[in-house]
Formats: sequence, C-alpha cells, structure tokens
Amino acid sequence: FPVKVSDLSSSLGPSILIIILLSIYNSINNLRSKNNAICNVAIFQTILLILFCQGRGDYYCFPLILFTFFSENLNIIKRNKYINFLLSISVNFQLLLIICFLSISINQNIQSVLNLDKALTNHSYGYAPSSFINKNTKGNIFYNVTRAPRFYFPRNYISREKLDICLINNNYNQSECIDNFNITQIVSHPDYLQNREGFNCQRRESFKGSRNKFNRGKILLDICEKI
Repeated sequence: FPVKVSDLSSSLGPSILIIILLSIYNSINNLRSKNNAICNVAIFQTILLILFCQGRGDYYCFPLILFTFFSENLNIIKRNKYINFLLSISVNFQLLLIICFLSISINQNIQSVLNLDKALTNHSYGYAPSSFINKNTKGNIFYNVTRAPRFYFPRNYISREKLDICLINNNYNQSECIDNFNITQIVSHPDYLQNREGFNCQRRESFKGSRNKFNRGKILLDICEKI
C-alpha cells in the first residue's frame, strides 16, 4: 500500500472525504440512475490512485471534480442537519489548516530573504551535508547521506546507482569500485567506508534540513578524502 493516511488526509481533506462517502452512499442507493456513471468513474479513479499512486493532491484533481459535480444530487446534506453541521466543521477545519500551512510557507520565505544560508540549512533537503563536498578534489565525489541533491553537486559526482551496480557486478568489493570510478572523496553516514587505507576520514556533525520542523535534526557524517 504506497500511501499513508496522512497523505490522503492532506490531499483530500476531511470535507471532501465526507462528500466522497456521501456520493458512494447515494450511488449505492440509486444503482439504476444514469447519473451514477459519473460517480462510479470517480470512485474507480480514486481507488486506482490509492492503490498505485503517491499521496499527492494534484493526482486526485480529476476525480474530485467529478465528485463535486455529482454532489449536486446529495440532498442528504441539506436534509440532515447533523451531516450539514459536520460538513461545515470540516470545511472550516480544512481552511484553518490551509492558513497554517500558508503562514509557515510565508515565514520560510521571509527567513530566506533575511539569512539565505541559515534558511537553506534548516529547510533545504541535503544542503548542509553537501557543504562538506570538496569541489577541488582531483578525482570524483561520492555522496551517500540522503537522496542526492544534485543541484548542490559539481560535475565530478558518482551517483549511488552507478556504485550499487558496480558493487553487484564485483561481488560487493567496495575498494575495487572506488578505484574504478576514481573516487577521491566520500561523504557518508558513519562507518560506510569499509577499507579506510589510503583515506583520511573525519567524523563531523551536520544538520538534516526539512520544511517540516519535526523532520529536522543533527546527524553524524564521515568525511573521507584520499591521501
């Protein structure tokens, strides 16, 4: 199952989830109605997105348009005061969440104007660890900390995928692959380099940046350069 409940809630929102559930309920109760074709298409699209796609809001745009169109037939919202109240609460709650997210985004932009380097360290994924890269090294660089933020890398960079293929083809002989790619600097998590002969390694503290405050934190790195 490739998505989380948090992904669906942030993509769909509680108010739209209520409309979807009511649309499904109304569709089941009126199986012979021609209008159900629209709702059924939206239901099957949503099921396929949940099963096979990431929890991104833009993926759900088209089925949500269909559900919104079909919601004109949901008289149950007007008839039932409890459902009407629940929908009103969920819409207001969703608007509050949107305001909170926008406020955080605006605050991050203001921080970028005031102190760009600090803002990138706190909010940009992989910025702080990549600052240990020696762009003047004679050979190539290998980075194995986070997903590769290639925007921060020089051209002499060896991707993790290339090294993994080499390791598979050479019976996981790390030293041989490092020599084959002429890697002269390795930025990685602690103890990644198995054979440190010919390398000068230092353990340094860095910072894992993220737009989500709860995902930030200090990390330890091994900075190994060929002697």
